[in-house]
Amino acid sequence: MKVDARRGPQLAKQLFKKYLSPWLWVRDRDRWMAWSVPPPDRDAGPTVDILRIGTCEDRAMPNNHQVGAPLGFPRFMLEDLAAQGIEAGYQNMWVWLFEELPQTEKELLKRRRKNRGAPDFVFMQIGPIYAGRHYLGGHVRVIGLRENLGKRIGKLIFPIWRVIAKSQRIAAFKTIDYAGSEALDTFLEVALKAWPETVFALYEPTSPILEGPLNRRKLDAVTAELHAAAARHGDRVHVMPRPDLGLDWRLRISNSLNTNEAGARIVGRHFADYILEQGLVRQPQRAADSGTSEQVTSAV
Repeated sequence: MKVDARRGPQLAKQLFKKYLSPWLWVRDRDRWMAWSVPPPDRDAGPTVDILRIGTCEDRAMPNNHQVGAPLGFPRFMLEDLAAQGIEAGYQNMWVWLFEELPQTEKELLKRRRKNRGAPDFVFMQIGPIYAGRHYLGGHVRVIGLRENLGKRIGKLIFPIWRVIAKSQRIAAFKTIDYAGSEALDTFLEVALKAWPETVFALYEPTSPILEGPLNRRKLDAVTAELHAAAARHGDRVHVMPRPDLGLDWRLRISNSLNTNEAGARIVGRHFADYILEQGLVRQPQRAADSGTSEQVTSAV
């Protein structure tokens, strides 16, 4: 009887793929990358339509970094605005790097989705990745392995991350080279022209508690570049100050960068307060057209 020599390795591969692979590096489905709220009805009352550009800082994570974690500060920001009687629209544009920002009006409107029209407010949470340090890179399986192990370790991930962070200051690799702000400047030039009434805010990166995951010198340099870019592009481009999270571990996860639900509530309130303080809420268009005392609030 002839035995197929390939049967054993094939069976082992099938078993690994079915049982061990999901346990090791298959992540939960990302439900929030393209999450959005429809544009508000301009005649219904005070409104603001928000476009956020960034990555996973919008999650309320548990003990460790998990892309599949519940939505964080956008949920609380919209709740705070709703408590003030303000209907908000929201869209997320997933961007890691300046180089990934839309560089033409056609690309901008495609990623915005043309049916939405111009947003009132765009805030950008990008830049900290240029200061990042790592050991194993950003392959999808590496990210999945990190998230799954952290999930199963539970709160023990906090002391483990303290050890990792100390070693990262000595032996880790930089995440990516910083190529300058040319792509950021091009994006702002295109977007300011395409949306002449929109206000843009460059968000100051949140400073970590641990020194290892981010190179603090590079993080300060990126923050300074955001301020310089805002100064180059006029009154409609602001720098949005980071919320004051202090050194409170009760607001952060084990990497000391991302926020848990308690931290996300503070960040959400910070964004809502900023929108109100900057006068980005619009009053009903119908009231303005009728010549009453209610006028459309300037977005500048």
